[in-house]
Amino acid sequence: MSTSRSDSNNLDAVKQKAMAELFGAVIKSARERIGYSIEKASGLAGIEAREWSSMEAGKAPDLQKLDAIGAAVKISKEQMSTSVLLFRDSWVTQQAGD
Repeated sequence: MSTSRSDSNNLDAVKQKAMAELFGAVIKSARERIGYSIEKASGLAGIEAREWSSMEAGKAPDLQKLDAIGAAVKISKEQMSTSVLLFRDSWVTQQAGD
């Protein structure tokens, strides 16, 4: 039975990582589409460049910063909301593990 629980935990971790990486790819694509550097986008969002870079690499950002992140790369609030819903497992598992 512990193997099943371990397998489930591993699957959850893989799912969380995949969802966070997909979210990061969406943000990176939006940033590149408008021709912004990480430094410019992060500055507009009011976050550190390393935090932005981590997000693009697959670390889910703080939910409180999503509006600023979206605005920095010209993603509407509706589009950001849709992205959060699609990739919500990026935060659910991460929040539970914190």
